[in-house]
Amino acid sequence: MKKIALLLALVLLLSAFAVACGGSKTESPKDESSNVVSDNSNDSSDTSEEEYFAYTGEQIRENPENTVISVGAPYTKDFEAGSEYPDTYGMELTDGIRSAVTDGHYEDEALSGYKDSIDVIIDLGKTYDKIYAFEAGYLSFNEAGIAEPSTIKVDASNDGQFWTTIDYLVKPESKLGCVVTARLDALGYIKARYIRFRVGLGSAWQHLDELSVIADIEGGQKTQEYIDAVNNAYNTLGCVNKPASDVEINRELDKVLVSEGAKYTVEGTFKKFMDSGSMLTDGKTSGYYEGKTWVGFDPTVDNVVTINLGKNVKDIACIEANMYVNTNINTFLPVAVKVAALDKDKNRTELGILYGNGVLVNGEYCFSLPLDKAISARYIEVTFLATPANLIMVEEIGVYAYREETSKTLYPEVVIEEGASNWGSESSNEYENILKGNTTQQVILFD
Repeated sequence: MKKIALLLALVLLLSAFAVACGGSKTESPKDESSNVVSDNSNDSSDTSEEEYFAYTGEQIRENPENTVISVGAPYTKDFEAGSEYPDTYGMELTDGIRSAVTDGHYEDEALSGYKDSIDVIIDLGKTYDKIYAFEAGYLSFNEAGIAEPSTIKVDASNDGQFWTTIDYLVKPESKLGCVVTARLDALGYIKARYIRFRVGLGSAWQHLDELSVIADIEGGQKTQEYIDAVNNAYNTLGCVNKPASDVEINRELDKVLVSEGAKYTVEGTFKKFMDSGSMLTDGKTSGYYEGKTWVGFDPTVDNVVTINLGKNVKDIACIEANMYVNTNINTFLPVAVKVAALDKDKNRTELGILYGNGVLVNGEYCFSLPLDKAISARYIEVTFLATPANLIMVEEIGVYAYREETSKTLYPEVVIEEGASNWGSESSNEYENILKGNTTQQVILFD
């Protein structure tokens, strides 16, 4: 009997020690502070509090991999960001884009602001058993009602219902006006699919940057897969012959966007960032991820955009496509972009093939195809070839010509649409000379 009592006392003591170190407290859906990710009422599994314990019992090895597995992962929140400081696309907390604020600029696009405590549940998409660290970036500030979070706690779960409390993140020394990162290194490897960050409000507002879950697994496989796909595309497609033309291009003239406002058709599939129907030729570029100027394409298929210039343009000199890359969230350039010109009867001329780049830095890129001689076309067809990625992001497709500066032209260009009806002869009584008898004007142009 004494042995049994001693054994029970030892078990209770070990449990108390584990709670003190963090990582053994299990919360069920009945806990009022628990935020259920999904309704598993039809789930026939026999999951219970006793069956889930986040720690695997395996110690973290020396010099583990530092792979962020939460980048691009979807998440839910129990409190939305304020409209003044929105969570753009509902993806900012895991988009892999870190704010570089050092001057207290709390309106930075990479930050989202909250005026309450917030629970953020990240769905990693599958269960990982080598999780060992957690990070949370936030603005260190004490003005305009903005302050650091009071506390940041992390919980882990396999099913989004039963949670193990891991511990509180350790906040670094305040560095006012800058984004700083709190971190928690776990006692051992953790096995989980869902990670909950519980961020306590420290003042009227708190501004969050990136929430990260780190695991001891190899990273970079997607980048190598992309590089291999680019090389394969080049070996398969090769190059195209230059289009036949004898029209010289004077690049000392103004580079004019002749496709602005042009209509276009798309054969392919949009993804995440939907097209309003005019975004690819509206002439609007922001140059940054949160600019709301991007159109997302499903990279598993070829996506073909055909721009209708409205008439036959005889001095086309360059075709460009503005793209965005974030390898952290598996958003790459297309492995290749094919460009073709079509006349009004859809007879096509291949203009060139542009290939992706294996040495990528996150940010905006421009695929540019400058032509040696100007070509003539009614339609320009741009094909983004299928790519091993999660997303392809396009901001603008531009067709350019080099022309005289319009401000130095006395009269605007008169454009007669194809198929326009004849208004009659010069002797027709439909015309009236509205200049007759008026004083002539002298126009002087200054450089």
